[in-house]
Amino acid sequence: MGKADLHLHSNCNDGVDTVAAMFEWVQEHTDLDVISITDHDIFEAQVLAEELCQQKKYRFEYVKGAEMTTLRGHLLALFINKPIETLLPVEDTVRLIHEQGGLAIIPHPMSMATYSIGESEIEKVMRSEHPLAYFDGIETINPSVAGRIVHKQVREKNKKWNLARFAGSDGHMKEVIGDARTLFDGQSANDFRAALLQKRTRVSGHYHGFKPHFDLFWKRLGQKKS
Repeated sequence: MGKADLHLHSNCNDGVDTVAAMFEWVQEHTDLDVISITDHDIFEAQVLAEELCQQKKYRFEYVKGAEMTTLRGHLLALFINKPIETLLPVEDTVRLIHEQGGLAIIPHPMSMATYSIGESEIEKVMRSEHPLAYFDGIETINPSVAGRIVHKQVREKNKKWNLARFAGSDGHMKEVIGDARTLFDGQSANDFRAALLQKRTRVSGHYHGFKPHFDLFWKRLGQKKS
């Protein structure tokens, strides 16, 4: 059974750890098979990740990605090769992701604790007749407060939507990488992609208490002082 955490953030954006530190942590302290750093609206981490993969053989596979800011909330773009324009309507962003052959995943859906795509917008895209306007999956486990407060509603709504299940740690520091993961048959990035498209993924993880949020706060504070 493969394990993937494809919702991570580095210090290129609002995370606290370098791409290199995240790679070493995944290599030495997790059993993940596939990861992606999905910084908000930028592609800097992808360049650094590609360089690291050329320099060293890791036991896990890396997928290029980003967490895009749309006009109605954040949207994960996986398996993309170049940046996508920000602050577009959700449907337009979804279409641009698919034009690159990527996957469009709804992170922390319907959450008031962060900038999230709401129920009405999700259903609007699902009603679209455009062949590229569809979601590939929905984050049903996100360990943060943003995900914790809505997880029951998301799972209930997805009984109707029937989107592929996805879980990501939304990790902004390396110590929480893998706290939520998507499970799939196989081990490779292509196996993950196939499982998601066929709606055969499973999810696993736990929700964070106070300590991880407190630790992240102090790490950010320490970086500002240094």
